[in-house]
Amino acid sequence: MLLIASIAKYISGFGIGGRSSLSSMRNTNDNDTMTTTSNSRRLFLSQLDDDITQLDDDSTESITTIDSRRSFLSQLVSSSLIVASDSILIKPQQVNALPFFGSNDRRQLEICLVTILRVKYWAMTVSNSINTKLLSDTTNTGIADISDLQKKAPYLEARLGSKALLTQKIGGGANFKVEELGKLQLKECIDDAKYSCSEMAKNNQLPTQVTGEISSAKKAKQMICSTELCDASDDLLESLASIVEFDGLETTIDPSPRSSLMLSMYNESKGKFIYRTFRERVIPSCERILSVFGSDRRRVVEDYVQRDYAAEVPFEVLQSMYDDDSEQQ
Repeated sequence: MLLIASIAKYISGFGIGGRSSLSSMRNTNDNDTMTTTSNSRRLFLSQLDDDITQLDDDSTESITTIDSRRSFLSQLVSSSLIVASDSILIKPQQVNALPFFGSNDRRQLEICLVTILRVKYWAMTVSNSINTKLLSDTTNTGIADISDLQKKAPYLEARLGSKALLTQKIGGGANFKVEELGKLQLKECIDDAKYSCSEMAKNNQLPTQVTGEISSAKKAKQMICSTELCDASDDLLESLASIVEFDGLETTIDPSPRSSLMLSMYNESKGKFIYRTFRERVIPSCERILSVFGSDRRRVVEDYVQRDYAAEVPFEVLQSMYDDDSEQQ
């Protein structure tokens, strides 16, 4: 617009200048006419240059304003997308899978039962080792040739492993198996299994409800989840705690003492107590928990452990599987 105005000004000015020149031509010579025309052109060019400079400045300001508006709109659109994404991505109230974030997330039931079965297999293995190395007659088994420290190794593993299951704390002298037990998060898995049991009972999905062994869903929920499962879970945790604390050398709260102190204070009665606790309380409690959810789900869990944790399967379980296969053939 400024450029057009300048051109119009030039044209008007030139017209006036033209009339002045004509009158001058009547009264002055040709040299004065050329001088006046030259001065008018210089004045026009100077004004035109000023107008173009002003136009460039206005254009620069306009471009800066446009860029500022674009930046503002870009930020506004980005903020709108973020708000929209937060509105769309609604957090689920419950996740039936491995734990991620949030207090409402739950482990998948089968994962919890895998943990229970691995605890059972560990209890079977370590109790067998205690019986073989510490409680049985070692004169005819070749155990007499090993050191005293090697004989007491399963006793130490039993106590440190029980504490690791309950607290995730690893005491001095722990072996690789104890470290693995500390990663299982047994208490959290039991809590999630209880939650799954109550949800299945509400929907009449427990095996005893499906087969009609218990008449009403309300009774099933009270007797299976609140009684059977809770009692078995409590007994499992209490029996593991008794293995840790029975002689006063160790607690589930304080750091573990030196392993050398625990081994030096060992006697046969302590070995028998731990062996019997595993066999009479820990293993049966795991069995009761697994049986609540039916044989089909248990079979899936057993197949998974045998495939992915084959080294943890006790010899007596493998022997039983072999005998069953032989009978079927």
